This record gives sequence, C-alpha cells and structure tokens, in this order.
Amino acid sequence: MKKLFYTATLASSLALASMAQAEIVPVKEVDVEVDMTAVQDAPAAGKWAELSSDLEAAILERLAGQITDDQKAAVVMVDIDEVSLASNFAAALGKDSHLTGVVEINDVTSVAKSEERDTNLAFYKLDVTAMSIGEYLPEGFDLASAPDDDVYYNAMVQAFADNIASRLQ
Repeated sequence: MKKLFYTATLASSLALASMAQAEIVPVKEVDVEVDMTAVQDAPAAGKWAELSSDLEAAILERLAGQITDDQKAAVVMVDIDEVSLASNFAAALGKDSHLTGVVEINDVTSVAKSEERDTNLAFYKLDVTAMSIGEYLPEGFDLASAPDDDVYYNAMVQAFADNIASRLQ
C-alpha cells in the first residue's frame, strides 16, 4: 500500500484553528468507493490503485478527534466517479487533470423526540483539479510531470480530504 507523506499546509492550520470556533460534527464511519473503470489513463490506473484506502485514511486522519461509536453520528460516503489523469504532454499543454467524486454526509437526528430519521447534512460534487492544488505542492513543482509523481498524488488526496473535513469542523 502506498504510504502517504502529508506536508504541513496553511489550509490545514486554518482548519484546525477554525475547529475550535465551529460546531464539530461527530463521525462514526467514512467509506470511500472508487470506480477504477473510470480511470481513463492506463498507467494512471496502476498509480492510483490505492486511491480508495489512501483517501479514506486521509479523511480519517483529519477527523481523528471526531470519530465516535455513537450510532447517531455522521456517516461520510465518497463515491469517486471520475479519475482523469492527464498524460505528461497534455498537462504541459495546460489540460487540467482532476479527481471528481460525490460526497454524501448523513446524520441520524431526533425529529420529534421519539422519531428518528436519516438526515442528509451534505450532498455535493467535489472536483479537485491540478490547477487548484498549488498550496499542497512544493514551490517550483512542475505540473507537467505531475500525473506520474507521488507529490502530485498526495496533493490531490490532501486537497480532497481537506475539503470534506472542513465541512465537518
């Protein structure tokens, strides 16, 4: 399994600082599904084979203080429906690689003191593009070589996980 090396980022620091001010949502489960048939670039398919477990681990790492066994806590479900990694040549020409998925955050809440039902806290499509991950990349990183680089992979996973965690903190 690929080991992710997370770099400290300003966004992570800001998320932690804002956590103290916002209501923290307890989470009982995180589930990430990746449709590997959606990977359009064969070399990328091998490179991104561990995306499901790596993204789940990244989300859980960010929510570590919020994980609970409480059955009424939120469930985070992520369905990666497109992983489109540009070839080195296409990236050099400015074609934007992206990681896209549907995020659903459900919660069981008390509706009328005696009645419980599932409540959808959030349902949204998340698209992290190569052009939007600059803050996760080292200075001077060349996006033209990105799809085959672990730094690029880690940055895409970090950006995706940070977005989800920020909605729960």
